[in-house]
Amino acid sequence: MPEPVDIGTRETLDFVTLYAPRGGSLLEVGCGEGHLGAELARLGYGVIGLESNRERAVLTSLRRVSCVLAEWPRFESVPFDAIAFTRSLHHIEPLKASVRQARALLRPGGVLLIEDFAAHEVRQRDLDWFCEVIRSRAARSLLVGAPDELVVQLRDSMDPLAIWMDRHAHVHPFAAIEQTVREEFAAEHVSVVPYFYRYFVYVLPTTREAAEFLGTVFEEESNLVAEGEIVGLGRRIVGSSLPQ
Repeated sequence: MPEPVDIGTRETLDFVTLYAPRGGSLLEVGCGEGHLGAELARLGYGVIGLESNRERAVLTSLRRVSCVLAEWPRFESVPFDAIAFTRSLHHIEPLKASVRQARALLRPGGVLLIEDFAAHEVRQRDLDWFCEVIRSRAARSLLVGAPDELVVQLRDSMDPLAIWMDRHAHVHPFAAIEQTVREEFAAEHVSVVPYFYRYFVYVLPTTREAAEFLGTVFEEESNLVAEGEIVGLGRRIVGSSLPQ
């Protein structure tokens, strides 16, 4: 049965498999609960997940994905064919050392894959759309009680932009991430993709109905981003190693 998390996993899987050599070794930095890693392993990748949260690391292992409980960039290993930061680099410190360590742990010709978001580029009209979706009848019928989650806080706030800025005050601006990557890698591909829909995963039940709702939100967001009506919050970078 499809679950809400499957929507985002599918999108990230398509991105990673487009650029990572099939069957190669891949390190996923910030593997979460192992959803992506399990799909990559099923396709024949030699996946190792790196996770700093013990509970999430255990869940990754239960999905039969090799997982290391560690903090990046304090991690050493044999080189990989690909290293993927899946929505994790924005909060890892220090940024420059994190990117340099990725370069050090890539084989010659290896690929760096970054999927993240540009939190500081959100405008009022973008949040107006997002809050309209959050407060819709369909969303209200599905949202679970999670007062610490951003979606719930935005739903209940009279000033969603203030909530947004406060929640993202300590993440790296995407411009800083991109600049740092370009200092260590040849950035071969930078793209803009939907991202708001991902926040719903944490406040939806694991049901088919919730997955269908999230799929609808993803499609609407994709169309609005393509039309330039709202910001493409998600960002992706593909980098190849520069000569040492």
